Amino acid sequence: MKPRIDTKDVKNVLNDELKIPVYQRPYKWKAAKHVNRLLVDIEREVTRDNTNNIEYRIGTIILYQNQENSPLEIVDGQQRLVTIALILLALDNNNSPRFINDQIFENSISKNNIKFNYEYIVNFFSLYKGDKQKYKSFLLNNCTFSVISLNDLTEAFQLFDSQNSRGKELFPEDLLKAFHLREMNEADEVKKEKGVKWENYIDQGILNNVIGKCLFRIRNWQRNEWKNYYFDTDEIDEYKGINLFQSIFNP
Repeated sequence: MKPRIDTKDVKNVLNDELKIPVYQRPYKWKAAKHVNRLLVDIEREVTRDNTNNIEYRIGTIILYQNQENSPLEIVDGQQRLVTIALILLALDNNNSPRFINDQIFENSISKNNIKFNYEYIVNFFSLYKGDKQKYKSFLLNNCTFSVISLNDLTEAFQLFDSQNSRGKELFPEDLLKAFHLREMNEADEVKKEKGVKWENYIDQGILNNVIGKCLFRIRNWQRNEWKNYYFDTDEIDEYKGINLFQSIFNP
């Protein structure tokens, strides 16, 4: 099946059976920076929407489905989707979105950020002077995503790579973690969960030092490539490796 590109409002996106896969990085959005920006951007659009016809495009999300009727894995877009679910939960505590209810957040980084950001959002709306129901309705019905759906995980990651490796949100070690956990798709869950340790090494700066300041430089010195000194996203192919579950003789 070819990639399918749709424009969907938030309500329809969150009504799908979505899954945050193990290869995803934790939920790391910062309240005062990322969450506040989204809240204020939506507030601005709500204020100027006098006709109920304004469409506000939030961004692009990439979804992968292994087989028909299986959950849609979020390859890219987790940070926005979790934040939007928290906003809706804060606006209607008795009716939390299905998306947030379906997820199991075991990583301590995700759990701490979710707790702090939810409290931040609740405080935002405690001071909000506008119509909260109008805000909620606008978010659900007028805010949209460009949704790219694929059933080829390699193709999904290539798209993920092209979208993120040119920006500043993901560092090389983040992308490497995602690629290596992707290639463990057929490994057992215990082995996959060990990949979570990457996050501790990333946060402590250890992984970047080992890969960027040691392995990468040694490799290039061995090749007499003295000028290629700094490891960045342009050099990530050096460490993507091979798929151990496929024959190396097959393309």
